[in-house]
Amino acid sequence: MSKVVNLWNYLSDREIHRLREEIVNSAGAKRLVAEDHDYLMDLALNEILENFRLIAKSVVWFGSKCKDPPFLLFERFVNDPVGYNLID
Repeated sequence: MSKVVNLWNYLSDREIHRLREEIVNSAGAKRLVAEDHDYLMDLALNEILENFRLIAKSVVWFGSKCKDPPFLLFERFVNDPVGYNLID
């Protein structure tokens, strides 16, 4: 649950603005990682997506313990969200 709360807070408008203005433009980030703003934002996006993946993995684990079919099938959606047909 703490992963979800942390991700929720991280995705707030204030935090995204802070990421764009303060963190990505900081001298330390530019010196240690890269000067390219787009590259730094891609790194941040990849971290957010990895957090989503970890949360989804936890939800799949809990869903596998349920008896309701939608929760049992959630793993299929997580593994292929674009190709999974939600209507079936």
